[in-house]
Amino acid sequence: MELRPGLLGVLSVLGVAPACQAEECSGSFDGPPAPDPSASVPVVLDGEWIGAGVLELRFSAALSTVESPDPNRFAIVGWSAELAAYRDCDPVTSYRVIGVGYYGTRVAEVWIAPEDDSILRLRLTNVAARCSIPTNPTGAVASGVMLVYTDGAQAGPALLDGDGDPLSSIGPGWALDRLGSCSSDYCYTSFNRYGAAGHLSALDSLAPIPCPS
Repeated sequence: MELRPGLLGVLSVLGVAPACQAEECSGSFDGPPAPDPSASVPVVLDGEWIGAGVLELRFSAALSTVESPDPNRFAIVGWSAELAAYRDCDPVTSYRVIGVGYYGTRVAEVWIAPEDDSILRLRLTNVAARCSIPTNPTGAVASGVMLVYTDGAQAGPALLDGDGDPLSSIGPGWALDRLGSCSSDYCYTSFNRYGAAGHLSALDSLAPIPCPS
């Protein structure tokens, strides 16, 4: 439930404060467990920014390709786990594609590290991209980045595992639906803002990937 724009002003005039507005919400970040490093299928274990606009992801198993993977299969989405004052301090998660200001940034290039086939590197179209996630007045209790990857047939060359089989989709269903339906030039609009109840409740595991600094 969202507070309608004019409602807060009415409540203020009446001298009534919304739930949890008078005091900050408190609580812990109840996120998904860490990914299993012994997983036989490739899963993302963690990631780090190794240069301006270049994200390196470490997988649990080897990756392969026949051709360079299609960047339009990928999206890098920032998330912010919050305790929502406007929802009686319930846990919620806000998502937004990383970018520059209001504008999102697409993935420009994807390749497997030549020195380690379990490492995938992604270069963004804008090296100045930052996480820009709106938070509620009490602020976020955790934040980071997640990889979204679609195995849909509508895109170009796909990622493969070490045996040459297509890699399964990665990411929550809402993000995969949006990635599968967006065009390459305007993909960021599909992820510009999204909110869901719970702290990353749509994910089975959570790989630690920081926002770019």
